[in-house]
Amino acid sequence: MPSTPGLACMRLYRKFAVLLTVSLLITAGLPATAVSETVIIQNVELLRRGKQISVRLLTSSPPDYQITENLAAQTLVVKFKNARADFADGRMERLFNDLQLSGIRFSEFDGEIWAQFKLEEKDLTYSVSALTKNSGVQIDFRPAFEIKPLPDPPEDAVYQLSSLKFDSGNKSFTRLIFDFSKPEKFSTSSLVPEDKGPPRIFLLEDSLQTQLTIRLPNTLPKKELEKLEFKGKRLELAALKAELNQTFIELNLKVKDIKVERHFVSAPTRWMLDIQGTPIREKIVEEVQEGEKLSAEKLAEIEEEKKERRKRAAKINPEYRLGETAFRDRLYDKAVAHFRKAYAIGKENTAEEFGDPLHPQAAKALFRIGDTIYTMLERRIGDNYHQAIEAYKTAIRITKDAQNTAVKNGENFEPVSLLPHANFRIGRAYQKMKFHHEAAVYYNILQEHYPNTLEAMEASFWKGMSRVDQRQWETAITDFQEYLRSAPKPKFYAVTHYKMAQAYYRLKRYITAREFFDIARSADGQYAGNDPTLMFHMGETYYENAEYVTAREIFKELLRKYPNADFSKLVAIRLGDFLRDEGKEDEAIQAYQNAISSYSREIALVGKLRIANIQAKRPYSDEYLEA
Repeated sequence: MPSTPGLACMRLYRKFAVLLTVSLLITAGLPATAVSETVIIQNVELLRRGKQISVRLLTSSPPDYQITENLAAQTLVVKFKNARADFADGRMERLFNDLQLSGIRFSEFDGEIWAQFKLEEKDLTYSVSALTKNSGVQIDFRPAFEIKPLPDPPEDAVYQLSSLKFDSGNKSFTRLIFDFSKPEKFSTSSLVPEDKGPPRIFLLEDSLQTQLTIRLPNTLPKKELEKLEFKGKRLELAALKAELNQTFIELNLKVKDIKVERHFVSAPTRWMLDIQGTPIREKIVEEVQEGEKLSAEKLAEIEEEKKERRKRAAKINPEYRLGETAFRDRLYDKAVAHFRKAYAIGKENTAEEFGDPLHPQAAKALFRIGDTIYTMLERRIGDNYHQAIEAYKTAIRITKDAQNTAVKNGENFEPVSLLPHANFRIGRAYQKMKFHHEAAVYYNILQEHYPNTLEAMEASFWKGMSRVDQRQWETAITDFQEYLRSAPKPKFYAVTHYKMAQAYYRLKRYITAREFFDIARSADGQYAGNDPTLMFHMGETYYENAEYVTAREIFKELLRKYPNADFSKLVAIRLGDFLRDEGKEDEAIQAYQNAISSYSREIALVGKLRIANIQAKRPYSDEYLEA
C-alpha cells in the first residue's frame, strides 16, 4: 500500500527527533574538556638570565596543565590537557646548546600533549608561572639553594665609642655620656654593613637589681677606655670590654628603685643615660661615717637594729634551709610547710602584719612557696596552676607593702628584686592553662614595669606562642621579631624560627616560610620531630616550593614516627603520588596498598583509584579490574 505524504513527513520527523536525542545524550556524556576549545602549542622561546634559564611555551589560549617532575633524574614533564602541538616546522623535538637544558620532546597521549624536559644538571629547582601579555606558561630553572654555614661574626664595627664620661654632680641622678664616631666614607670591604640610623643601645638588669649591663651593638671602644675607672654614690664601673663587634659596660648599682632616662644628640653623635635612684641607707651610713662622726646614741640605735636582724635570721634561716633541702629532694609538700613556717617566724615580732617591713628571708620564703608548687605541677604534668598563682600573688602583695614601709624609713626591701620572676611565672601558669588573655596581662606588666629584665625579654617569646595557639599569625610574627631583636642571646632561637615559619605557612607565604624553616633546621634539626603538625606544615612548605626531595623525606619521617596522626593518612597517599610521578609504578602501588590497609574507607577508595589508574595504562593487562 503506498504511503501518503503526511505519513512520510511523520517518519522523517521521528528520525530527526531520535538523532537529536542521541546527539544530546552523547554530548552530555562527554567530559568538559572534550567540548571545550583545544589549546594549540604554537612556539617555544628560551631566555637566559645568569644561572637561570627560562622556557616559554606560547599557546593559543590559557592552558590547563599538570607538572610531573623528578629533578634528581634530570626530568620534568608538563602535561597539557585537551591540547595539540602545531609548530611551523612540524618538528616535535627542540634541542638546545645549553649547560642546564638539553632539549624538549613533545608527545601526544589521549588528547594531551606532554612536554618532556631533559635537564643537564641534577637537583635544579624550578618555578612555573602564567604569561601575562600572551597565553602560555613560563618554566624557570635555577640551581638549588644551598644553606651555607654561618660565617664567624665580624670583628669590625661601624661605630667607635670614642669617650665615656660619668657626671655625678646632680643630686637626683648620675649621668653617663657616650660619644660615638664613625668613618666619613664607609669601606666597601668591611664585613659589617653601614648603619644609617643612630647607634643602638640596650640595657640588661640582673634579677637582684644589683648590676646593670649596657650593650652597644656594632660598636667598638677606644683602647684607652678599657682602663677607665669610676666609683660614685649610685654606681661604679665594674668592667668595660669588647666582644667581637659589640661593647659591654657592666655597672654595679648602689641604689634602689632604679630608673634610666635616655637622651640622644645627633651632632655630635651622643647618648646620655640618666641613672636615677636613692642610695641604700646602709651605704649612706657608711659614707657619713667616713665624712663625719655619728652620735653615740645613733650608733647604738644602728647596732641594736643589726642585732635584732641577726636574732630573727638565726630563727628563720634554719627553717628556710630545711625547705630548700626538701625541695631538692622533691618532697614538695614538706618544702611548702618549711617555707610557710619561715614566713610565720619572720612576721611574728611585728606589731601588726604590715606595720613594719618583714625580714627579707621571710618574704623570700613566700616566693619559694610559689616556686615549689609551680615546679611540682610542671614535673607532674599538672593542669591546674591556680594554687601556684595565688601563692605568687600573695608574695607580690606582701612584698610591695613591705617595700612601701621600707621606703618611708629610707631603706630598701631586698626581695623586691623577685617581683619580675613572680609576674613571669604567673603569666606562664595562665598560659599553661590556656588562659591567654590573663597571661598577656602579666607579660605586659613585665614589659612596662621591668623592661630591662631577662623575664621581660623572654615574655615576647611566650606572647608569640600564645598568638600561635590563638591563630593570630601576624601578631605572633611581630612578638617573635621583638624577642629576637631584644634578647642578646635568645635561648629559644630555633623554636622561634620554627614557629615563625609555621605562621608564614598559615599565611600562605611559602617562600618566606621555607627560609625560616631552613634557618630553624640548621639551628636544631631534631625539634620538629616531636610535633607531627609542625612536621606536616614543614613538608607542605617544601612541597609548595617544589623541593620535592626534601618534602618526601619529611613526609616519610612523619609517617614512620606518627602513623596514627591526623595528617598521616594524607601523607601516605602523597608518598604514593611522589613515586608515581617519578615513574616508579610498582613502588607507588605498594605505597597505595599500605594506605588502603591502614586507614579509613575514604582513604582506601582513593588508594584503589590510584592503583586502577596506573594498571589501566599498562598494555595487555586487566589488572585494573582487580584493584
